[in-house]
Amino acid sequence: RAIKEELAKLAIEVPADIEVTAVRDSSRFIESSVRDVSYDILLGIALVVIVTLCFLLSIRATLIVATAIPTALIATFFAFYLLDFSINMMSLIAISLCVGLLVDDAIVVLESIHREVESGQELKKAASVGTAKVATAVIAATMSVMAVFLPIAFTTGLIGVFFYQYGMTVSVAVALSLFISLTLTPMLSSRLLKKSAGHNGLAAYLDRAYERLETSYVKWVRVSLQSRWLVLLLASGAVAIGVFFAGKIPLAFTSNTDRSEFLATVELPLGTGITSARSVATRVNKAVQDLEHINLVFTVIGSGAQAKANEISFYFGLSPKQQRTTNQRAIMDRARKALVAAVPEAKHISIAEVPWLSGSGLFGADVALALSGPDLEQLRVYADTITREMAASGLFKDTKSSYEPGKPEVQVSIKRGRAADLGISVRDIAASVGATMGGIDVASYEEFGNRYDIRLRYDESFRDQISKFDLIQLRAADGALIDFRNVAEVGVTSGPAQIDRYNRARKIELSGNAPPGYQSGDLMEKMDEIIKGLDMASGYEATYLGSSEQINEIADAMLFAVMLSLVTLYMILASQFNSFTQPIVIMLTAPLSFAGAFTLLALTNSALSVTTQIALVALMGLVMKNGILLVDYANQAVERGLSAKEAMLEAANLRLRPVLMTAFSTIFGMIPIALATSDGAELRTSMGIIVIGGLISSTFLTLFVVPAVYTLMADGKVISRQRLGTKR
Repeated sequence: RAIKEELAKLAIEVPADIEVTAVRDSSRFIESSVRDVSYDILLGIALVVIVTLCFLLSIRATLIVATAIPTALIATFFAFYLLDFSINMMSLIAISLCVGLLVDDAIVVLESIHREVESGQELKKAASVGTAKVATAVIAATMSVMAVFLPIAFTTGLIGVFFYQYGMTVSVAVALSLFISLTLTPMLSSRLLKKSAGHNGLAAYLDRAYERLETSYVKWVRVSLQSRWLVLLLASGAVAIGVFFAGKIPLAFTSNTDRSEFLATVELPLGTGITSARSVATRVNKAVQDLEHINLVFTVIGSGAQAKANEISFYFGLSPKQQRTTNQRAIMDRARKALVAAVPEAKHISIAEVPWLSGSGLFGADVALALSGPDLEQLRVYADTITREMAASGLFKDTKSSYEPGKPEVQVSIKRGRAADLGISVRDIAASVGATMGGIDVASYEEFGNRYDIRLRYDESFRDQISKFDLIQLRAADGALIDFRNVAEVGVTSGPAQIDRYNRARKIELSGNAPPGYQSGDLMEKMDEIIKGLDMASGYEATYLGSSEQINEIADAMLFAVMLSLVTLYMILASQFNSFTQPIVIMLTAPLSFAGAFTLLALTNSALSVTTQIALVALMGLVMKNGILLVDYANQAVERGLSAKEAMLEAANLRLRPVLMTAFSTIFGMIPIALATSDGAELRTSMGIIVIGGLISSTFLTLFVVPAVYTLMADGKVISRQRLGTKR
């Protein structure tokens, strides 16, 4: 905004024939995203409050739960100040994810207190007893969520840069929600709750429906406990379905996003001058004028690091996403066809999304590959073979090789024997050519605070033809002047425009973009197949670059985060439940989320991007909450003398409502994220989709799998004790 104000001032000050225009306004996307995420948060809060009211059927109880959201959010923003965080896309996505989580602990505590109040307990005692009954469960549940998100915050590499604030924000927010649920919620309950005098109308209908649901669920659990191995077999089948769909989901660094802007590059033959390039740029402008939704074209000639006049870069601005029905990818495909028709002489044309990392050329293409080795000519053979295979597959658009032959160059071939006889070294010959033709800095001078180098070389009229090399003379060892042609030959040849290196070896880079409907992972899978069939010689290798490289690095980082999370989760749960086996019962609920998570991703044609993978790891902590609630209550019942089966049946009856409440509050809190439509919303919609799908499948399956595994382990413990007693 400050920059816009300054631009407005400049527009007034510049001459009348000069117009100051903001070509690309990234703030539009940022403000749109912030506005959309803020709307998601408010809508999520409203949906969570409605869900809570529908389950608790009490306005007083709902208000108590609802206070946990703003209280935790305000405290979280204070933590932002202490941690020196900014309000950015990652932190806002984290907060929108937290909306449903912030009330989970308060819901469990309030529901327990509400039961004590309904049983006739005095309010203060009900608040104390009700909180004590579920304190272990809510602490374990919150610690399990933090155990998942903290490793995300401390992963290394690019993913660590992206998601440090994300992981820390969620961890801080849920820790604050735990503190609030164990302090503010009981205090408000002791003041505001009262025993219900009965429900009327819709509330009475819902209350009866919940009672019937609880009764039916207990009956189904009783039936499932008679066929526990069948339950586990069906659960395994559901996980297998999820794994099957996971194999169908393409990998990507980021999801294809519609931000109402994209880039294009036109590469002309080597030697093309600035005037010809300007003519081509004019043709491109005319070609895209008739394309619908393209409102702005900004052209730069020679904008790269090497300022090549034969390379033209275009920035295309589109009409806002909300004002059109055509997807950005389709518009990009039309623009590609228009450019190909307008510039038939172009060596290469590419169309790509604007990179998320500004200024990083590595992230321009959907897939980039570096072929490296000792011999450039052999690399060229490999590169030509791969590019032919890429073109034949039909999966790659804008295929490009960094190897550019045909650049004219003057080559000096030294007659080493003759030069040695005369006592003239190769270094002397190179220095003479460099000084006369290339020029050397001999002095400098300063004027008005600026320093200028003085470069000495032949006048242009003495170096504009090959024959002018005859003017160079060299001094022999005996002091005689020798003509240049006596010790060297000069000729015009062609060579590569540039020689790149990778890990100190010669390199040729290949790149390509995905057509509509495909992701980077699809291209990498095909590229792996092509490279495998190439059978490269020893000393040559193929390495992914840019976003392609990051996809593999992110997979390694995610594996590290998952393993660290599992170890931390097991330690936390083992200490909370004082058992080595019960954490396994709870942790088995994590794979149950695969069925819904991957199935919903596949059905919505979403990619397994870095944000989706982060959400998948986070999902592990979320789905374990339900198992913790059931196991914690069952343990309390066992301590009262009930058998494992009876304890789990009682837990099923009393914990169904809080399990459903916490699950539905998180699901409804994620719905606005999954349905977001602002510019670039695709970056976070897949997060909402995978969390919603995972919670739906895991919640349903957990309600039957946990009782089955819990009682199986209890029976196994009894059998083990009997066998040990028999041996003794």
